[in-house]
Amino acid sequence: MHTDESVLQAAAEFDRVMAAGGPDDALLDASPSLDRWEVEPYAGHTRLSGVVYDHPYLPDGHLISTSLLIKMDRRNRWARTLSRWYRLRHPK
Repeated sequence: MHTDESVLQAAAEFDRVMAAGGPDDALLDASPSLDRWEVEPYAGHTRLSGVVYDHPYLPDGHLISTSLLIKMDRRNRWARTLSRWYRLRHPK
């Protein structure tokens, strides 16, 4: 479960990155990627599910559901969830 403080920290970090023009290549290169992803409803919000690669805690090829989705940009192939940035590969 995420605390109010973690939500505020994620929102502030997201705002800083977006004010600088959005996530740059260095930030996205250091982020895990999701393949065969889709948006799914969860507890009145949305999150992503898909096959993860390069995650700091999960093995490659593991099917996951992310934390709550803050914003995604399908054209530039990135998403920001409550816990981290993701590079988006191919949708499901």
